[in-house]
Amino acid sequence: MRSPPSRIAIDRRIPVAFLAAILLQAGVALWWTADQAALLHYHQQRLDVMEAQHSGTMRQSNEQLVRLARIEERLAAQSALLNDIRAQLRK
Repeated sequence: MRSPPSRIAIDRRIPVAFLAAILLQAGVALWWTADQAALLHYHQQRLDVMEAQHSGTMRQSNEQLVRLARIEERLAAQSALLNDIRAQLRK
């Protein structure tokens, strides 16, 4: 009788199909990683453009609010002046 080997032996012959499958999986992993990096770069560029547009829109909105406040103040002053003129005409 033979005694069982004390070490686990690995056969040095690797099937070509197994080697091809491992290389194919490595290639697909590299391709997927590159694709994800490109997609991330694309999304970052889009986000930068959107943030710039939003910043411009906010600046315009603030300018319009300031103009509106000035117009309201002028309107209030004109209304007060008109009321004074009416009061003087009634006397």
